Amino acid sequence: MARQLHGTVAEYSHETECTWVTATNLGTLSSGSFGSCAGLVLWEPKHSTGMVAHFSGSMRPAQVREDTLEIMRTICPIGPGYFKAWVFGGVSLQSKSEHGAMTMAHTKKMIDAIKGALNDNPWFDVNDNYPKTDKFEMMMTQEMQLHKKVYVGHSGVSLDVQTGQVSWEDSVQKKRRGSLVSMRG
Repeated sequence: MARQLHGTVAEYSHETECTWVTATNLGTLSSGSFGSCAGLVLWEPKHSTGMVAHFSGSMRPAQVREDTLEIMRTICPIGPGYFKAWVFGGVSLQSKSEHGAMTMAHTKKMIDAIKGALNDNPWFDVNDNYPKTDKFEMMMTQEMQLHKKVYVGHSGVSLDVQTGQVSWEDSVQKKRRGSLVSMRG
């Protein structure tokens, strides 16, 4: 069962669980210490609703999928609409990682479980599933490719809930801005 935390940081848990935080309108949500873990960022632009989740690297893919669906069921009434999603793994996916091949393979399975839940969910459309009449221009980053076997690793993430701006923290380079949705007139 995913554990919703109070505050703005989805802290890494040494337990076999997912932790997550959410906010509406203002503030920054974040999470760090992604090693063999996986992460999910959701942002709904119309209501400025955001969510950051941290899935422990010891979780089984089936539990990751269930926790993703649980989070989506919970967040849907808070910010109904079209969500933008970023899915990523930890530094175990980076080329110079000290993690082994088995850890990397497990992290990829966790990412696939999150992407599968996002693609199959009955509550709202995500990324490239949204109607083309949407007033938002989508600039897809690697983390937003839900239908492809794309795996990106970061050590941390921050989401500006008001603007939807995502910032990545990497072990090699300190911070990198992710692209997001920009509203057209």
